[in-house]
Amino acid sequence: MYMRAIIFLIVFAALAGCATTQLSKKGGISSKDLGHGFSIRVLAQEVHGGFESIGYFSHCFYKNEDIGQCDRMFPAQSGKFAIYQQASSGLVFFFNTKSNKSSQVTDQFQGLLNSATWQEKQERVDFMVGEPGSVHPLYFMYHPALDGS
Repeated sequence: MYMRAIIFLIVFAALAGCATTQLSKKGGISSKDLGHGFSIRVLAQEVHGGFESIGYFSHCFYKNEDIGQCDRMFPAQSGKFAIYQQASSGLVFFFNTKSNKSSQVTDQFQGLLNSATWQEKQERVDFMVGEPGSVHPLYFMYHPALDGS
């Protein structure tokens, strides 16, 4: 009986500690390092009017700057740029680290961003969007000199 009480207290303390740790990280639950200062972090955020009071959402980051809610991001090999898909609209954006600004690449949802191939010498990024079985290529030409690179 005494042993069960100790085990119960240990399990309770461990679970309480996990909950406290998760919420004490200013909403940060997990992080995936993409290299060159880019990461995707899952944040715990308060939700109003929903079934749950806490929601978990992916955000794209450059260093400690929250670029916005997104699910997929592909940094360039140089680390100067990234392409990502905004979660709320499904639009694809281009991010320039020099200016710390994003530029909209697509004007409507084309499908999920699946991959990106950077051709930095040509100032071009090729990327694939769509659903399995109907993936199609798109590209974006960028001009780093105009963006302050």
